Amino acid sequence: DIVVVDSTGKAVELTANTDGSFSFEMPFGGVTVAAEVVIPIVEPNPPEPEKITFDDVLESDWYYSEISYVYANGLMNGIGGNLFAPNATLTRAMVVTILSRIDGVESLEGDDWYVNGANWAVENGISDGTMLDANVTREQLVTMLYRYAQYKGVPTTADDCLWAYPDAADVSDWALEAFNWAIDKEMITGRDTGELDPQGEATRAEAAAIIVRYLTPRGLSKH
Repeated sequence: DIVVVDSTGKAVELTANTDGSFSFEMPFGGVTVAAEVVIPIVEPNPPEPEKITFDDVLESDWYYSEISYVYANGLMNGIGGNLFAPNATLTRAMVVTILSRIDGVESLEGDDWYVNGANWAVENGISDGTMLDANVTREQLVTMLYRYAQYKGVPTTADDCLWAYPDAADVSDWALEAFNWAIDKEMITGRDTGELDPQGEATRAEAAAIIVRYLTPRGLSKH
C-alpha cells in the first residue's frame, strides 16, 4: 500500500502505471510518501501422519498420532520386534539425538549412534553432554526442548503457570522457566494424578507428544 499526502496532510491522487509503479502530480509545498509492504506468512499444515503398525501402539491410544508423526519423520524409531515401547523410558542420549535430527543432523549407526547428536547438543547449548546413558526426567526433557527453542530463536517468555499444579515446588530452579514456557504453550500437562511429576522419568510416548506439540502447535488430527 502506498500513501502520498501533501504539506497540509491531504491525500494526493495516485495513478497506477502498467509497469507496477505509481505517479502523481507534484503539489505546491512538497509531499510525504509512505509505503507499507505486507508479506503473508503461510503456516503449512502438517501432513497426516502415516498409519503405523507397531504391535504395542493402537489407534485408540492417546499417543497414536504423535508416535505416528515422529516415526514417519524419522525422529524416533521402534525398538525392534515390531514394538515401539511407548511406556518405556528414554535416555538423555536419545533426546539429544531426536532434537539433532529435527535440526537436520545425521545420526550415526552402531555403538556410537548418539555421538553426532551429543556433539551438536553441546555445541549449541542444548545439553552439557554428561550422563547420556541416564534416563531423562520430565524436567530435563522440557529444559532441553526449551534450550532448543532458544537456539532456534523461538520466543520463550511465559507467565507463571506452575501455580496450578500441586507439586510445583518439586520443579528444580533451573527448570522453572522451561516448565512455565512448556505449560503456557500446552506442550506438557500433568499426569493422570494431576501432578507434573518433574522428577519422574519421561516415557517414549510422552517425549513423542511433547516434541510433536512443539513442532505442530496447531495440533494433529487425532491430538
